[in-house]
Amino acid sequence: MRVKLDENPSHAARERLVALGWDVHDVYDEGLAGALDAAIQAACEAEDRVLLTLDVDFADTRRYDPSRSPGVIVLRPRNQSIRAVLLCLEAAVRALSVQRVRASRWIVEPDRLRIRDHPTGA
Repeated sequence: MRVKLDENPSHAARERLVALGWDVHDVYDEGLAGALDAAIQAACEAEDRVLLTLDVDFADTRRYDPSRSPGVIVLRPRNQSIRAVLLCLEAAVRALSVQRVRASRWIVEPDRLRIRDHPTGA
């Protein structure tokens, strides 16, 4: 899996994904820290990388059309602790074993997964 980490997932999230054999880039490595969301989304599209973020702005299908995207996974932990973020990440990893993320937005909460495949969010 090719993924780009946004600013907010912890270094532990990167370590976990690398341990799974994923090809992980992050916005810090690429000089995109602090960049506008649109620039990050464009970089993901150009590099064919799924975006992994805690930024709920990326869940808005009116702003970011899933049909053009390699996919976005928005983690929504109950709190911002590393443990809570990793629990949501593990839920996303499990779901990826049976569900595609390309051209969709996932909102991953501790006890549910919501998938939005097109701009209406239906």
